[in-house]
Amino acid sequence: MKRIFVLCLLSFMIVGCQETKDTPTTQQETTAQLIETDDSWGIELYVEDVTSTSLTLFCSQNGGEITGELQTGEKYWIEQKVDDKWQELKPLENPVWPSDALIIQQNQLTSWDIDWQSLYGELSTGKYRIGKEIDDLREAADYDEKSYYGEFVIE
Repeated sequence: MKRIFVLCLLSFMIVGCQETKDTPTTQQETTAQLIETDDSWGIELYVEDVTSTSLTLFCSQNGGEITGELQTGEKYWIEQKVDDKWQELKPLENPVWPSDALIIQQNQLTSWDIDWQSLYGELSTGKYRIGKEIDDLREAADYDEKSYYGEFVIE
């Protein structure tokens, strides 16, 4: 009787393990990670989840020499590579960007979901890059500013 109980218990455990393996995960896998770069502020932009109307933009800040607080805003622009030169796309309308500052934490990843459909419409196949201005803010009128880009392809 004890043997039958142990065999039944083992059977339930094996079946339970197989069901666990076959259960689909609900989390979306991502390759987002901090990147080492030779940029003086330790910043690298890269993109994931690209569609013809949106993407997720990641900002990796890892090391670098920061003199204040890294900030950016909602503003971005998109450029297309044409004949090996980057050309800024003209928006469908003049955007009004909120003045909120978005903080970029040191030695962390920051991400933004960007949907440009109302600003640029649906992008055709090609090579693109998204640009953002990032500030190293020491005080209200004392800051340095750099432009950074994350490249992507629409197929």
